[in-house]
Amino acid sequence: MQHGRSLRRALGGRLRTYRPRRTGQTHLEAVRKSLVRGELVLNGFSRWRLLQARGPALCWTFAEAGQTAAIAQREIRVARRESGQLRIVEADEKTADEVIAQIETAYKRPELLIARRDWVERPALNPSFRRMLSVARKHCLVVHVIAALGNASRIDDEVQRTALQIHRFQQNPLLRPLPHTSNIERRFGNALARLRLDPKPQHPVAHYFLDFAVFGSVGALPVRLDVEVDGPYWHEELPGCHRVEDKHRDQILKKLGWRPIRFWTNEIEQDEIKCIEIIEKEAASAVPLAGRNS
Repeated sequence: MQHGRSLRRALGGRLRTYRPRRTGQTHLEAVRKSLVRGELVLNGFSRWRLLQARGPALCWTFAEAGQTAAIAQREIRVARRESGQLRIVEADEKTADEVIAQIETAYKRPELLIARRDWVERPALNPSFRRMLSVARKHCLVVHVIAALGNASRIDDEVQRTALQIHRFQQNPLLRPLPHTSNIERRFGNALARLRLDPKPQHPVAHYFLDFAVFGSVGALPVRLDVEVDGPYWHEELPGCHRVEDKHRDQILKKLGWRPIRFWTNEIEQDEIKCIEIIEKEAASAVPLAGRNS
């Protein structure tokens, strides 16, 4: 911490928000290397801010006992439909050790881990499964856990405790944060509801909250739309704007089987009907419509 303060004072306390290219190094190491490369830019910011280039994401889907394998296969198909060519590895408590070795090998490391855990069929604590999730987090993988909880609960099973907490959070909307919505978001949500698109505001996925989740289906596969209403000031014009975070967020959601659709606020204000028509077409389309995802 002291070294960081010294470096900050030496630069006048003005560092632009910077995201290191690589993981596996401390923030201070990243700053020093970026200074050598000339990638840090002095500007008018008065706060010391340094953000990682990317981070892990963990999503949960809960299933009935004996159904985790079928749901995992469905999620793999949906993820590939939304992301195209994607390196996916599927694992359960039996294959956890093999997958750990694969994740720790840099050559063809998977981009998405589908982890199945059935506490009904195998209630015993499984340290390898817990370690696999920890290794996946260390290497910044996107992880989708398909879990069957059952009625048992072990105090010493950290993964099961987390699963129970997430399940309660998903089942009880009162535990979720209150939606932070603008006037135009509220109007747009009401318009979607009037057309019976059943929008779910502030729907939780991994560590994100979607502006609106809209669900459709094509054949046997679901279509999950992440409808975002972006203000130009915050997402485009402001220094250190959200566009980089938006693109990274969209990539993670695609790997989890979601289809992001972004509208500028002026698009909705100028032609709300056209925006809704785009959502309706996407909800019934087997592939993302060209030109909409950012």
